[in-house]
Amino acid sequence: MFHVEQFKKDQCPVCGSKDISPSFKTKDYMITQEEFSIDKCSSCGFLFTNPVPQEEVIGRYYESEVYVSHSNTKKGFKNFVYHLVRNFTLQRKVVLVKRYSPKGVLLDIGSGAGYFLNKAKQEGFETIGLEPSEEVRKGAIDEFNLDIRSLDNLYKLENNSVDVISMWHVLEHVYHLNKDLEQMMKVLKKDGTMIVAVPNPDSWDAHYYGELWGGWDVPRHLYHFRAKDVEMLFSKFNAEVVEIKPMQFDPVYVSMLSEQYRGKSVFHAIWFGMISYFNKNKYGCTSQIYVIKKK
Repeated sequence: MFHVEQFKKDQCPVCGSKDISPSFKTKDYMITQEEFSIDKCSSCGFLFTNPVPQEEVIGRYYESEVYVSHSNTKKGFKNFVYHLVRNFTLQRKVVLVKRYSPKGVLLDIGSGAGYFLNKAKQEGFETIGLEPSEEVRKGAIDEFNLDIRSLDNLYKLENNSVDVISMWHVLEHVYHLNKDLEQMMKVLKKDGTMIVAVPNPDSWDAHYYGELWGGWDVPRHLYHFRAKDVEMLFSKFNAEVVEIKPMQFDPVYVSMLSEQYRGKSVFHAIWFGMISYFNKNKYGCTSQIYVIKKK
């Protein structure tokens, strides 16, 4: 437990209402076991972690080999599966991007270890990455020779200079949500495309696991976006969701996390992950990809 200073929001990050109240509590089951509250907006129903650690110290909650999106370790079955699936899905992500923008400048925000950015570069895109962790950034640059910069470089990019912005499980981590999205829309070309992937708290497995659901991932996940939340958020920036796609492997992976938290086996995770996936038409998938265009 870090005992860090926390910051509490007094209004909904999506609709701006100040009519918010505690909804439930969950823990950082992955690393610290600290308890955090998730508040709900009474106006639009948006769920968000509140309070959260101050931005200056949130990095401590990522500094662990068990946080696999920033780690290259393959120790343990869960990590092995994560990296196996990542390698399989990289090409599919690039195919999706090319459906909307066959070429041009691709800005990947939260580029992590650089695997997606490197694949996009191989497919002919001019690539720029933004990554907050200096250590992770350096590792990706050394391994793939990529152009990856610190997050503050978002405000140094020229307006209307980027064809695609991708955020793979990143939007839920962004501290200055509305301010940064406004800047992203300035940087994005008029006919550009934004691709955002986030966990879905409306999914079958989120309802089944409750506060043990691996998709909450507090305090790293600051926000918990349903499809209607994503649509409302981007409408404020004169943009609209034009396609929603399921992340097909996330139901099993997130169920693996959830079953680990409650001390059950991987076989439970596979079973419940499959149930969740086959209920995606009713509840939405565990994680969903939103393709967004300017109006």
